[in-house]
Amino acid sequence: MYRHRPFLFLLLLGCQTLVTAAPISHSRHHIPSHKKKQHGTTGGSGHVTHLSPRTRVIHTLLAQLGKPYRWGGASPETGFDCSGLVYYAWHKNFNIRLPRTAEGMYTMPRARSVQLQNLEPGDMVFFSMAGEQVDHVGVYVGNGHFIEAPHTGQDVKIVSLMKENYRRHYQGARRLITPEREDS
Repeated sequence: MYRHRPFLFLLLLGCQTLVTAAPISHSRHHIPSHKKKQHGTTGGSGHVTHLSPRTRVIHTLLAQLGKPYRWGGASPETGFDCSGLVYYAWHKNFNIRLPRTAEGMYTMPRARSVQLQNLEPGDMVFFSMAGEQVDHVGVYVGNGHFIEAPHTGQDVKIVSLMKENYRRHYQGARRLITPEREDS
């Protein structure tokens, strides 16, 4: 796994770039060019000089792939639990201190509800894995997938929202409105 990590990161980054503005969909509709968002501009060197807030969060999360799960963890050095991973991405990019639990994130006032069919990369997705209360969170990365810190013994990874376990326990999604958010 680790020897393929750089290749996997670049592959996922390329896929994420293709779907960044596309909501989850099972159809093959073309997105009109006037609805596409520009996610960065390049200088003469070819390097991206500006990324949208959504893309910055996704890049931060993708950089954590393969980091170990650690209950209560919220840093690349120690590992992450599910809410710690989300907390880290928003704090690093926007200096926003989110609630430290999945339930707290799900109910925070500055996040608005998003329907499954309208998910965009950067939206938080929530699950009730062990009962009725929300107890798990990940971040949608596009193309029907989300990034999560799953549980002890596993690493941060990307998984499909269509996996049976996630479909059965799905509770909803929230879009966090930040001061820098381009599409609020």
